[in-house]
Amino acid sequence: MRYAEICAIAKDEEHTLADWVDYHLCVGFERVTVFDNNSAVPVERLLRGHVEHGLVRVIPFPAAKNQQLSAYFSYLKQFAGQARWTAFLDVDEYLVPKRVDDVRDLLQDYEDRAGLAAHWVMFGSDGHLSRPRESVPSAYRRALHRSETVKSIVDTSQVTHPRSPHHFGYAPGRCCVNEHGIPVDGPFSYHTAEILQVNHYYFQSQQDFCAKMERGFATPVEGREGYSLEEFFRQARQEGTPDDAIQRPARALERLRGKPLEVLAHLTLADASTTLDTWLERVTRLVAASRAGEALKACRKARRYRSDPALSQAEARLHALLGDERQALATLRAAFLEFGGDPAARADLYRGLAACFKALGKTEQAASIERELGR
Repeated sequence: MRYAEICAIAKDEEHTLADWVDYHLCVGFERVTVFDNNSAVPVERLLRGHVEHGLVRVIPFPAAKNQQLSAYFSYLKQFAGQARWTAFLDVDEYLVPKRVDDVRDLLQDYEDRAGLAAHWVMFGSDGHLSRPRESVPSAYRRALHRSETVKSIVDTSQVTHPRSPHHFGYAPGRCCVNEHGIPVDGPFSYHTAEILQVNHYYFQSQQDFCAKMERGFATPVEGREGYSLEEFFRQARQEGTPDDAIQRPARALERLRGKPLEVLAHLTLADASTTLDTWLERVTRLVAASRAGEALKACRKARRYRSDPALSQAEARLHALLGDERQALATLRAAFLEFGGDPAARADLYRGLAACFKALGKTEQAASIERELGR
């Protein structure tokens, strides 16, 4: 099971698609599923190396109308539950983590939610009439405005259906939230982008915008028949403001340019392929080297892919060693709920709880647990 992946639909995006995929792999997504809507250059051919390395999955998708939502329905039907998180993005949208290098690190903080909403930041053409040679993030660096429109990253096991390209229906009692943890019930919410934003390169160059006009809408828009050059000319008259939030994560992609695709594949999939025993050995070595903070990060990474009470105990004890009683107890509380039905696992978790109390200096509670276990 992958932890984070992307679903997208593409048609004739050969100029930017490979870079767009590589950027998102560099920020922590582990696979991109592309529904190919009759591209002149088939996506399977364009991204053959990515497909062979398990980084991209291509689904031929010749739908003639309402293509985007149809593709999303198809993804949920075929692949729901194959990844912990799936971001539903367009190929002109780049998801930008702003406080961490890896989007998985921030998604892990929202695992008790069914979805996370990220807001658009709209970018203009930056004066480009013809398609520039630079990458999209390098060429377009001035934001026109910060939008209330959201895009969704969801737990597909908790989703019932797509309601628009921007938001989804969820199982009873489940919901999507913004980065503040506030529920987001539709495609719009008050703008917030402190830890995460979606750079929407809607216009790009005039050449690109004209190509977009020819492709038309992937989802019908009420009151509009298609794109208009007038909207391109309107934005071209706006100066915009510099927004370089994407430049830091984009540098990771620049460092990989010219290197074999195997390098990107290894960096992308290494965590998902690491065994439980290897994770536990790594954590033990880091603790022995008095590197508890790094050991805790390793525990959190491991728990994305491996569900085991030993990992939960290790993480809880590390929180205790670092003096975080609240998080230590929260980690064990979740472990009891997940594994407590097994008597052996339950006893091990109580031993882990006793060890946490000792690390926190609460020797009476630790002794009480040990006496109870000895009966």
